[in-house]
Order: sequence, then structure tokens, then C-alpha cells
Amino acid sequence: MITVMSLLLPYHSQAQYKPWNYNKFHIGVQGGVSWPYDRFGTGHNIKYASYVNKGYNIILQTVYFYNPNYGFGINFIWNEHPVNNEKLAGAYLKSNSAYKTAVAEVGSFYMPTVTAGMYFQIPLNEYFAFTAALHAGVQTVIKPAGRVDVTTSFSTITIEETGLTMAKFVWYYKFGMQFKIARNIHLVFDAAYTGATYQFEYSRNNKEISEPQHIGDVMYRFGVAYKFD
Repeated sequence: MITVMSLLLPYHSQAQYKPWNYNKFHIGVQGGVSWPYDRFGTGHNIKYASYVNKGYNIILQTVYFYNPNYGFGINFIWNEHPVNNEKLAGAYLKSNSAYKTAVAEVGSFYMPTVTAGMYFQIPLNEYFAFTAALHAGVQTVIKPAGRVDVTTSFSTITIEETGLTMAKFVWYYKFGMQFKIARNIHLVFDAAYTGATYQFEYSRNNKEISEPQHIGDVMYRFGVAYKFD
């Protein structure tokens, strides 16, 4: 879709109807829902990352537009996904027929991300424009430490996992729309994706574990942008 937009922009910029409100600088703040994607939150095995719920995201973006259609910008993104402790405990019960009860105490996954790259916008009239972005950046994943207490017919066992923090190169894709509601203020709606596969290395009851884990987010957001010269 970004390729299609790139092809349309030179043609569109020649349109001479009432112009889009073109300002060189754009500062935006958005927030919304984050849906875990791919093997993140899929509910298999007893990995913490398999039992995350949908979470939330907040983004601060700054863009410099050097013409009405193209710009370069930077994003600062924060994602949080809480672990569903009830489902994780249920997975432990299914993993061993000797377990009678299970109680999980695990926090949230956090993903601060910084990206930079191109912005595109196709105005349809002076009030409305389609937008897109293609960025590269660094995503940091903070995996929580936690514990699961299980009981058998004879004893109670505590299974503890260590946390970890890892960073990796990611791509960031965004598609959306803007509505002008005042001279310099726009409402913004968009959907975005970012993610990568990490090699998690942590311990579970002092046993070292190394396993691949995809951490991906599909983000749906609403916010406001202020544009100025």
C-alpha cells in the first residue's frame, strides 16, 4: 500500500483544488488498544508470552514535512500487555496430570519502542487526508518475572521464572486518516504494526531456558495532531 501511495503522490500534488492545510511541523499524541499478534498471546505451552491479554499503547510523534505529501519523523511508542494469570494457571494444570491446583502471579510485558522514517499523506480535500508511514527502529521488550504455585496430592510446588530485557531492530508500518477540525488541529485515526522475533534466555526454577519468541503488536489508535510552521 505504501508503494501505491508513493506512486499516487506526484500525481496528486498537482491537483489545484482548494489546498490541504500544509504546515511543515507536526506534533501528535495518540493512544489506543494493542492486540498481540502472531505467536504473542496465542495460548500454547506454559510460556508467559503465550498468555498476554490485549493491552494499550501510547505514541508521541514528531514530523517535519518538506512538502504537502512527504515528511520525515520520529515515534516514541509505549506498549503494555498484562499476562492473563487465570489462563496461565490453567495451562500449568493441563501440563501435568499430577497438578491439582495452580495460582499464577505474573505482571505485564512492556515494549518501549523508538522508530524513525518516512511519512506520507494524500489529501482528498482541505479537511481530510489518508496517511501512511514506514519506519525502522528499536523495540525493547521487558519480560516480567513471576511465579506459579501448584499443588499435588502431597505438596505445594513454587515455579519461579526470571525476567529479562532485550532490544531488537524492528520495522514499523502505519495506515490511517486525518480530519482537520481547526486551522492547526487535526484528529488522527490509524492502525499500525511493529514486532520482531527474540531469542529469550531466562531461568525457570534455576533451569536455563533459551527459546524463540515473537513479540508483535497491532495497534489501533485515536489522537490529535498540532501542525505549525
